[in-house]
Amino acid sequence: MNYRPLRERAPDVAVAAAQAILQATGYEEIGLASLSTADYTYVNEVVTTLHRLRPQTTISLPSTRVDAFTVELVDAIVPNGRRGGFTFAPEAGSQRLRDMINKGVTDEEIARCAELAFRRGWSALKLYFMIGLPGETMDDVLAIGDICRKTLEVGRRYHGGKAQVKANVSTFVPKVATPFMWSGQDTTSEIEAKVAALRKTLHGRGLDLRWSEPRSSILEAALGRGDRRLNAVVRRAWRNGARFDGWDEHFSYERWQAAFHAEGLDPAWYAQRDIPLDEALPWDHLNCGVTREFLARDYSRALSGKSVADCHWGPCYNCGVPAATSFECQTGEDGPRQLLVRPGTGETAPGDGVAAETKMGRWRYVGPPGDPRRQGSVDGAVERGNGAAGRATPEAAATSWPYNLMGTKVQSKSAGLSGLASLVEAAGGESTG
Repeated sequence: MNYRPLRERAPDVAVAAAQAILQATGYEEIGLASLSTADYTYVNEVVTTLHRLRPQTTISLPSTRVDAFTVELVDAIVPNGRRGGFTFAPEAGSQRLRDMINKGVTDEEIARCAELAFRRGWSALKLYFMIGLPGETMDDVLAIGDICRKTLEVGRRYHGGKAQVKANVSTFVPKVATPFMWSGQDTTSEIEAKVAALRKTLHGRGLDLRWSEPRSSILEAALGRGDRRLNAVVRRAWRNGARFDGWDEHFSYERWQAAFHAEGLDPAWYAQRDIPLDEALPWDHLNCGVTREFLARDYSRALSGKSVADCHWGPCYNCGVPAATSFECQTGEDGPRQLLVRPGTGETAPGDGVAAETKMGRWRYVGPPGDPRRQGSVDGAVERGNGAAGRATPEAAATSWPYNLMGTKVQSKSAGLSGLASLVEAAGGESTG
């Protein structure tokens, strides 16, 4: 929630940054990291340009969202070089849990991605999952093993015994300013039982399981949901030698536990209890834009197992995000970033949503990632009936759509969105965050 609104770097900036990093370090491998790299408007162009400038460089994308993985993206990442790593993020083993956390990808979509990756040359895939989610059962946990075994079967059809599937499992940590901030973690014994069950089902050639230390997750949740009394705990742990706790060889849960107890506090009380919805929270005075009322509604929605569409391409759910980029979002059936037009333009000519002539200018369709009608620039000629023009090159993209809209007055065609354009609105928004 506190990642809204989306911010994108211009493609020439991304290419220059990657070039500088590779030049300074001497490495010939680089990862393009963000919350959802596959949704970046110019990911194909950036990757293609990097391959052209540095053909020996291996490029990888971390934790690619299943429904954003396409043939075009695969071909852009590895036109003819060696394969880097690929991590898919199904997030949960069962469809029920994926719907609950609004990651509504299906088993069929996961199989499609695996088929595409193995067919295009990858022999090893990593799948990222989370355990300990609210309402999780052991059946949900064991479904992780089912997905991994089915994925391995696909890999063996293409690579035989060389196929590998690695499952990376982390423990759910409730985060502030998210719908699950009221939900407590599983106990250490519950997490250990789930890991033990996964170890039994994920064994054999080609399968590998990695999991996070449950006690470090408890500490992360306790500090994340803690109040001002934890100031003394942090200070005491530091004085007792706590350093570089993100590294396993330096982490000591016993040191932190002693610091909590010395201050008369219990980390489990902060991390593992379900917080009543009407309880005052230590962070209530902080404003991240998303209202507490919306988070409570979304929490109830999740516990009921319902999923909702991405609000950038569907109805607005009135989450309360203020005009951080000088835009106010009102409820609209088609979503606030479906279409952007210049104020004062006349009615658009009937058509399929591609850039259309109006009495006083043009409007530009801004649709979901992967929609071919997004291609082409605002001011470029687009032939009606022939789809959109090809995407701009990274060298020209900084002066074409969406970057040429920055700082101009624009408004949404159908959802009550108006104000001074920033890169977020010009790009149409890519993720609910």
